[in-house]
Amino acid sequence: MHLTEFELYRIEDDFYETKDIAANRETAERVDSMRRDLLSFTKQLGDPIYDPQVDAPAIKRKKRDKRKRQRQ
Repeated sequence: MHLTEFELYRIEDDFYETKDIAANRETAERVDSMRRDLLSFTKQLGDPIYDPQVDAPAIKRKKRDKRKRQRQ
C-alpha cells in the first residue's frame, strides 16, 4: 500500500467533507507538513505504508509549483 494522495477538510465549515482543500494554494504548506509528519511517524513505527519512493512525486510537484509561482 502506498500513500500518495491526501485529502483535507474544514469540518467546522464542511461537515460532510464535500470540499477537499488539500490542493488549495492556501493549504499547500500545511498539507506538505502533515505529509512529512505522517511519513516520519509511519517510518518510525515500521509501518508497511512507508515507502521512500512515495516522497519523489510530491517533491517533484512541490518544485514544479514553486517554478509556476515564480513565473507569475
